[in-house]
Amino acid sequence: DNHEHFDVSYDDEIYWLTDLIEDLLLNRRCAASLFYFKEDGDSQLLATCFASRKDVRDDAFEKVFEDVMKIERFEKLIRKNGGRIICRFWDPSLNREITLPSQDSSVS
Repeated sequence: DNHEHFDVSYDDEIYWLTDLIEDLLLNRRCAASLFYFKEDGDSQLLATCFASRKDVRDDAFEKVFEDVMKIERFEKLIRKNGGRIICRFWDPSLNREITLPSQDSSVS
């Protein structure tokens, strides 16, 4: 449900990779995906990231995808048609799916 690129020729990238793997295996982080609903009802992927369990637990999804929502056309798509956020943990019992309702049907 997610991907990341690492340049293992740099030590800090190797440390980031091993820390990320540890956080994922210990359920401190999850793979988070942001989708918007298209006019035909299907969904389209907008962004993925690794989110902290705290942000997911606290419903701080605005924080998780704040950089994406700063892009006006993405924000308009979600406001017009709604969307969803899917969070996948190593332990599937922690998985979450959150529906983002449409807010404004007049946005073009």
